[in-house]
Parts: sequence; structure tokens; C-alpha cells
Amino acid sequence: MNRTIITISTCVSIVLFVVFITLFAYAWVFDPELFPRPTFCMSFSIFNMTVTKRWGGQVIFFNQQAPYTGGTYSIFGDSKSAKGWDCFGIYFRSIKDQKRTDVYWTLMLSLWYPISICGILPAIVLVRKLRKSLKCSLGKVPLSRP
Repeated sequence: MNRTIITISTCVSIVLFVVFITLFAYAWVFDPELFPRPTFCMSFSIFNMTVTKRWGGQVIFFNQQAPYTGGTYSIFGDSKSAKGWDCFGIYFRSIKDQKRTDVYWTLMLSLWYPISICGILPAIVLVRKLRKSLKCSLGKVPLSRP
């Protein structure tokens, strides 16, 4: 049972790793525009996703027409409030308009985070298999167990 879970987790990690590497390559080769509307945008029911070459490769999740990437969000005393966080390659902004019920939000994170996280488990499995095959080839461990 444990081996099956590890195998499935490794396969899922490899697929996600390839997806994020592909998105990273797409962002660097094609450099999609973000404004006025992103040229590459995957829309889901509650959010949109795009990638950009800016800031070393970013994946951006947002719930409006275009991501909020900084700048003016209130003009002449509009009743808007913004909350957010920007540190370690992660940028989040939530903008609430007092006149409306919805909240605009944008989450940007470096593509290196998901690439690194999804690459850990496959790397561990690969190193273990290489070490096992190296030991077998040196004659220290028999190929089949009794």
C-alpha cells in the first residue's frame, strides 16, 4: 500500500513538474502581455491564471479581467481598501470596494516555487533507484530477494 501511494505521488509530481517547466519556458520564450487583457489566460469558474516573464517568471492567479500588479487603486477618495503581502517572491493583493460586494484579488508567485516543490519527490525516488542499481552492479546486494 505504501509503495502504491509513493508511486502515485511520484507520478503526479512528475506531471506537475513538467507542466510548470512548460509554463516557465512559455513565459520566457513568448513573453505574454498582461494588459489590457492577458494574451495567455486559463479561466476557471472562480479565478483566472496566466504566466509572465516579469520578475524572473511568475504564475498569476486573479479574479478580475486583468491582474492587479501594483499602482493606483483609488482615485479622489474612492471607498476602496487594499490589503496585501509582498515578500520572498510571493505577491498578494486584495482590494475591496465599499460600494460593491465583490473583492478583487491577485496572487503572484515565482514559478520556481512549484518547480522546486514538484521536483523533490521524483529526485528522491531517482536517487534511491540509482543507489540501489549501483550497489547491485558492485555485487554488494543481490538483485532478487529470497
